Amino acid sequence: MSRMTATESASNWDVVIVGAGMAGASLALRLLQPEAGRALRVLLLEREGQPGAHSTGRSAAMYMPSYGPPAARALTRASRAFYETPPDGFTHQPLLTPRGVLYVAAPGQGEAMDALHDELAPACAGLQRWDAAATLARAPCLRPDQVMGALWDPESTDIDVQALHQGFLRGFRRAGGTVRCGAAVAAAQRDGSGDWLVQMDDGSTAATRTLVNAAGAWGDVLAGLCGVAPVGLVPRRRSAFTFRAPEGVATAGWPAVVGVDEGWYFKPDARQLLGSPANADDTVPHDVRP
Repeated sequence: MSRMTATESASNWDVVIVGAGMAGASLALRLLQPEAGRALRVLLLEREGQPGAHSTGRSAAMYMPSYGPPAARALTRASRAFYETPPDGFTHQPLLTPRGVLYVAAPGQGEAMDALHDELAPACAGLQRWDAAATLARAPCLRPDQVMGALWDPESTDIDVQALHQGFLRGFRRAGGTVRCGAAVAAAQRDGSGDWLVQMDDGSTAATRTLVNAAGAWGDVLAGLCGVAPVGLVPRRRSAFTFRAPEGVATAGWPAVVGVDEGWYFKPDARQLLGSPANADDTVPHDVRP
């Protein structure tokens, strides 16, 4: 590859963010908010034809302060105020709607349920222990012989990921930001003054003082294109599937149901059910297909 040089055709930006998923889009809007302190020229680059084609558009769509490792739960709790009261004009529909989650223990998983309860209780004020009868009343599809009891977390809700993501993108554009889709980074390097010159695969270039890597699964790939040492990101593949409930079975009011060891889950989704074995298989960055 020949060394790039800045030219008069290169567009100049204060910040270039690579990746217009949830992370990149939310940062882009935050940089252009009045409290940022000064007017910035921000470019948001997306390699796909539209933002949110990968992890952002394929989540289980739940706000769950009781799910995941402690750091993830803390970040989830810290975001609640924004979701409940987003800025004026951010969205015209609620971002959160009630759902609740049951962490179900099978026979022999009593110790696992106790341990999860003790871990979650300090940060989940509404956490409750339910016996088998109460659990089956809320999730009647479960096999009675496979239910010992459950933990009920009423704080977990559905989250409208599409409305959230589009709110960030819409607000960013409204504040003067620029989104370019179909713009994959081919290479990037710093010049003598410390500025980055970013070259896209269509031959266009962008010069910037600050380059942000929000490329998700492609994070280490992008780092390599920039001559930056990778940090060891390993993308992980999770399988999920949708299926119809039996005819006449009303599922819209069911909670999300998760194994107490977080080894499986299912929940109502778009008039069907969404299920997953909650696997996390090491893979490489790619457009995941069944």
